[in-house]
Amino acid sequence: MTLDRRPAAARTLLSALLVVAVAAAAAGQAPPPRGACDSLPEAHQLDFWIGTWRVFLPDGTKAGENRIEPILAHCALLENWTSERGVQGKSLNFFDPSSRRWRQLWIDETGTVIDFGRGGLVGNAMRFHGSTTGKDGAVVQQRLTFHPVAVDTVRQVWEQSDDGNTWRVVFDGRYVRHGSDLPP
Repeated sequence: MTLDRRPAAARTLLSALLVVAVAAAAAGQAPPPRGACDSLPEAHQLDFWIGTWRVFLPDGTKAGENRIEPILAHCALLENWTSERGVQGKSLNFFDPSSRRWRQLWIDETGTVIDFGRGGLVGNAMRFHGSTTGKDGAVVQQRLTFHPVAVDTVRQVWEQSDDGNTWRVVFDGRYVRHGSDLPP
């Protein structure tokens, strides 16, 4: 048996300091208030895209299905894409308060990764910009725009450019909300 030979006052002071240190550490790790993102008006600028969608190409061919859902107390929107061929992809879309910009990070099961690092509302459309580097080392500029057409319709246009001046459309999708009676 060991005896604590420190005076009672020293033991009491040491115990009090330990309690204060533990409380201070716990207070420093307190989570931010829930709903902090939800209270930012900018965090809702892409809400028109939330929902479950059938996606069609301009000729009416079905391209796939997409489900967009708010996550993390509305700090991000998670995209869950499945093409008609069964290829799956996901994106994380969020407003970054520190840069005052929107971002989209896309990855699919083919290994395609795109960081649309600059985004924001232009008129009533959400526009993202980014770039990728091909296997040959060439940089390809990427542009992605979401246009709310109506309550149950969104248009997504994805464009690419090798020089930043000439753009080609690589995907033009018409999103029709599941449950709506809109034709493709």
